Amino acid sequence: MVPRQAPLIAAFDTMGFVTDPSYRERLGMSAGASYFNAGVMVLDLKAVRSERIFRDAIRYATTHPENCLYVDQDALNSVINGRWQVLDWRWNVTSCYHQSKSPFIRHFIGKPKPWAADKSEIEQIYTDQWRADLAESPWPDRFEEAVKTTPRRPFARVDNFFRRTLFKGAPGRRGNKVRMSLRYAAIQAALEEAAASEQIAPKFQERALEP
Repeated sequence: MVPRQAPLIAAFDTMGFVTDPSYRERLGMSAGASYFNAGVMVLDLKAVRSERIFRDAIRYATTHPENCLYVDQDALNSVINGRWQVLDWRWNVTSCYHQSKSPFIRHFIGKPKPWAADKSEIEQIYTDQWRADLAESPWPDRFEEAVKTTPRRPFARVDNFFRRTLFKGAPGRRGNKVRMSLRYAAIQAALEEAAASEQIAPKFQERALEP
């Protein structure tokens, strides 16, 4: 897989940066420019070097640290400014929710980790795999798995159902998040099609959240 129209291929950072596109103003990006997750990227090294993308990203991060809430990822998005090619979402799956297909690469972002105390956002298969890999490693007794002391919310699913029902017509980020979750399978299918046809990242945020 080689980028054909842009210096890199990456996956959309779907939930957060779709439901709250204020990153454009924060990072000085063009209207409609889409945001990628930098956890998995395919680089056209010749283009990246000739355009000095990493140099410019480092410069942006050091001169505008207050804007780079997500550090290197924000800096790269600011420099690329929406000119990136779409990677199939299954190569960089950052959430266990709304998956219509199995991931190729599961990317654990934020606090939820297979070894953390709270495993509510981690699929059991990955926790089991981490435990098996640790047991076979040279340090099976060196890392202690955290244990959760607070009980799970017994009515979490019911609560989520009512939130989706109440807020699907609400304006702003809360409504956007619900609308995004309700049409997630269709959005994933559109991203697969965009990746297969080697598209430059479309301005799909607003399109994805249309009422």
